[in-house]
Amino acid sequence: MYGIIPAKAKYKQKLFKIPSPEFYVFYNGKDKLPKEQTLKLSDAFIVPQEEPFSEVTVKLINIQNGVAESLPVIKKCDILKQYCDFTSRRLSICF
Repeated sequence: MYGIIPAKAKYKQKLFKIPSPEFYVFYNGKDKLPKEQTLKLSDAFIVPQEEPFSEVTVKLINIQNGVAESLPVIKKCDILKQYCDFTSRRLSICF
């Protein structure tokens, strides 16, 4: 987390506020999926828990058919835009 917490303050007991993390899954497979979907880690637990002690929630974004460029998260992050461009191209190798 370079740049969020001052270097000299790393080992102090003071609570430092950080930006809220956001987790995304970009889907570009062949199956038909909705444009967006919420996935929860707890859905994969062998024994379901009503209130999981730990939960990770991600937003699945279907980037089939070049819709990624219009998404706010893609507009904010050039690396994600490049990734979506790369994965949307059909690479062919001629032998």
